[in-house]
Amino acid sequence: MSCAQRKNPRNLAARQKSRNMLNVFRTAPKSATAVGSPSLAAASATPPHAPQPQTSEEAPIRTLTLSAQTISRESLAALNFTTGSPALVIGFVSPHVDFAAVARSVKAGLAPDTKLLLVSTAGELCATTGQPLYCPTGDRWDRVVLQAFSPRLFSGLSLHAIPLNSEDIRSGTLRRTPAERVDAIQRALDGIRAPFLIDSHDTVALTFIDGLSASESSLMEAVYRSGRFPCLFIGGSAGGTFDFRHTHLFDGERVLENTALVLFVKIAPGMRYGVFKSQNFRPTKTSFAVVDADPIRRVVRSVIDTDSFEVIRFTDALATTLRCRPQELPTRLANHTFAIQMDHELYVRSVAGFDFDKGEATFYCDVNAGDALHLVEATDFVQQTESDLATYLRGKPKPVGVLLNDCILRRLNNGDSLSRIRAFDGMTVAGFSTFGELFGINVNQTLSALMFFETPEGTPFSDDLVDRFPVHYAKFHSSFIAARYNRLELLSRIRNSIIERMRGYLEALVNLNNGVQETAGYANRIGASMNAIQETLDHHAASFDGHTERKEELLREFTQLTSVVKGIEGVLSVIDGIAGQTNLLALNATIEAARAGEAGRGFAVVASEVRKLANDTKQTLGDTRRSINQVVSSVGLVGGKLNETGERMDAAAQDASTLLDNIHSVIAEVTAAQAAIESRLGDLDQHARRMTEINDYISRLKSLDQAAG
Repeated sequence: MSCAQRKNPRNLAARQKSRNMLNVFRTAPKSATAVGSPSLAAASATPPHAPQPQTSEEAPIRTLTLSAQTISRESLAALNFTTGSPALVIGFVSPHVDFAAVARSVKAGLAPDTKLLLVSTAGELCATTGQPLYCPTGDRWDRVVLQAFSPRLFSGLSLHAIPLNSEDIRSGTLRRTPAERVDAIQRALDGIRAPFLIDSHDTVALTFIDGLSASESSLMEAVYRSGRFPCLFIGGSAGGTFDFRHTHLFDGERVLENTALVLFVKIAPGMRYGVFKSQNFRPTKTSFAVVDADPIRRVVRSVIDTDSFEVIRFTDALATTLRCRPQELPTRLANHTFAIQMDHELYVRSVAGFDFDKGEATFYCDVNAGDALHLVEATDFVQQTESDLATYLRGKPKPVGVLLNDCILRRLNNGDSLSRIRAFDGMTVAGFSTFGELFGINVNQTLSALMFFETPEGTPFSDDLVDRFPVHYAKFHSSFIAARYNRLELLSRIRNSIIERMRGYLEALVNLNNGVQETAGYANRIGASMNAIQETLDHHAASFDGHTERKEELLREFTQLTSVVKGIEGVLSVIDGIAGQTNLLALNATIEAARAGEAGRGFAVVASEVRKLANDTKQTLGDTRRSINQVVSSVGLVGGKLNETGERMDAAAQDASTLLDNIHSVIAEVTAAQAAIESRLGDLDQHARRMTEINDYISRLKSLDQAAG
């Protein structure tokens, strides 16, 4: 390098930046202090075994499968190498045997300087000649698979037990927030002092976690927040029986729960490690934006339409998308599951079950508010696994040993295909069916493998993840940041939507206020009309004052008229009698005149009677005239009364007409007011619904705010 180059500030800055980037993925050796295990810390302070010269014929990894009852020092001697005892033994223990007893037996049968790590399983994997990779299981089985690693594989091992503080999760009563849980785990991680440089090129963190702790993501977030472990964390969650009561880990000293065991493995010179991952799913075009989720309980409650911002219960959204009833979802999703996506790579999130009453789904892996949950469909299990493995091993030497972590769902969902998996034939393989996998982050329904290769000096070897681990580390680290970013972005979009909606609601409120003013005008007009009606009614009532007295007076006049008329009837009777007598006398006079002839003496008598009758008639006629006059007078009085009554009735009729018109006017006003009020009530109902929507959005904002915090 020239002096000019050395003095160039840009070159100095670039070199410094390069050194800083490299330092991010290396940590300097420090004195060993294992969390919660002083004796283990002392054992980890120096590499457990110095590499010894080996013959190329002896494989550095061995496996042994046996029953719990047959474990003894003699049976475990098969794990020893020609140079001595193994540096490390990892065991996978059936959940149907006494885990603590197995731990005691295995520890007693191994050399004191052999580091031992045991994990309970939901099934074991072990490739032996002529036998399937997936060891058979059933209602109960007794099996322990042990994998021994030669000292020449490693230049250092450092095992640490990390408390997960998950007792409250198991009890069902949460006492810590997600952030508090991560902080507590990070404090434990800060106490780790590895006895060697952690470099992603030759160091890997083999990690096993209590499978019922629901703390895999909390652990990994704490790892990335600490910034002290720049290497891949790979492993799995301990399995168990399907009553989901216990899973177990053993760190060589204690049987543990609510704990993660992290074994930092530093590969010896001449050896390399590689990592492999396979899942048999491909993305569809369907995805859901999660708006309400509980990552600790692993529940997704609702998703949001990112266009309309309508919040929908998750099962309802799924049923609508798949065009089925919610109760049909388990059947319709038989060949599907879900995944999150990072850099076009899928990380599976499997559904554990549905609660149709609440409209929510429970997952085997945490899902966060703000995550984009992609619907993925299954591909051929055997073909995908073998194709992925062949692609990965292309250009690489045959691995000397493989440690597998395989999701229990792959075993359960592909039972008919398990025996056809032959891709690992001829390799020294051991592993287990997990309750979840770690591959930088927590995943489901994935097969991950830690492979070991012998690479003498000059042997070319390439592994994308190891070679470009800083990029992958950033991706894993950013997944937690991205989850927060997604929540904040969704939070911002919902806030903006609420602001826009509030603007619309304010306009609606202005219109509603105008409508209320208009309705108030209707009320005023109705009040005026009612006053007019009151006045009309008062006037109408006044016009009938004294009506009863006039009615009684009219009745008396008509009674008198009746008496007069009866008197006239009497007079007419008399006249009728007179007429009768006159007729009779006239007849008699005629007869007498006929008899008398010329004498006519009797005629004089008759004539006298006729005159008398005539006088009586005249007198009677006078009486009649007076009676008639009285009748006329009475009728005149009655007519006057009737006229007066008619006028009053006319006035009353006019008042009634006016009253009727006023009533019609009021009815029209009331009808218009009713329509206006109904319209305003409709506006108020719509406004109430909008306010309910806003309250829902505000609730979502609070949830996202808490999650983002």
